[in-house]
Amino acid sequence: MTRAEIRTVVKDLITHNVSGIDASVNTAISTAVEFITHNVSAIYDEDIWTHQFDAADVSNAYDNWQLPSRIQYIRKAAYRDVTGVEDTYTPLAIVSPDDRYNYNDVDGRGRPGFVNMGGEDFSGSIRFGAFSPYMNGGSMVGRSDQTGKPRLCYRLQNNVFIHPRPSSNEVGNYLELFLAKYCDLLTEDGDTNTITENYPYCLIHYAVGIMWATKLNNLPRAQASIQLAASMLQAVATKQEVSKLINLQMIIGGK
Repeated sequence: MTRAEIRTVVKDLITHNVSGIDASVNTAISTAVEFITHNVSAIYDEDIWTHQFDAADVSNAYDNWQLPSRIQYIRKAAYRDVTGVEDTYTPLAIVSPDDRYNYNDVDGRGRPGFVNMGGEDFSGSIRFGAFSPYMNGGSMVGRSDQTGKPRLCYRLQNNVFIHPRPSSNEVGNYLELFLAKYCDLLTEDGDTNTITENYPYCLIHYAVGIMWATKLNNLPRAQASIQLAASMLQAVATKQEVSKLINLQMIIGGK
């Protein structure tokens, strides 16, 4: 359903099907979208974002790029090599920013900087044997800045970082991310999102409840509408999320 179709149903349910309240209904719909998408983790828009590595990335030693707005999290990440007959995808490890220097978590056989029996060694190429005491760590240096095919990525604020950063060999190939996004707000009458396509009547009854509470001053009807919407979403929400959804009626009832 589009925003215009949702607005028509909302106006019908509140028995105020007149054009003068369209702006208020649109605001109620946007509020309901925000409330659902930020409280039910299983409901999100999906998007594929790509960045093609170029010469500027190499010469400027870029290792991060800005993501689109409203990103919830990175679901999957891959390095896409387009130099062959068919594209080759190499998955990237997605790590927490807290672990961004723990290159050992990806390599599995020692970090670029580590401690050996004779002192410190900052080689990026050495590999430990299967029974080495340094196989899984012993490092004083988490990682060194390197170039080459990326192997890990992490998100910091609204940027995605990779390691290693691209070299000239990676120019023309891609970083590709599969993103989970907070559902887009409906700014135009023809707009849709994951909620309108899969859970339109949950959105409708939340918007109805918001209208009853904020514009029509009927709290019992507001609570009934929000309770119905929360019950409809229960199948995709966790117990904790259902509690958040139903909490809105408690907030309204307390005004």
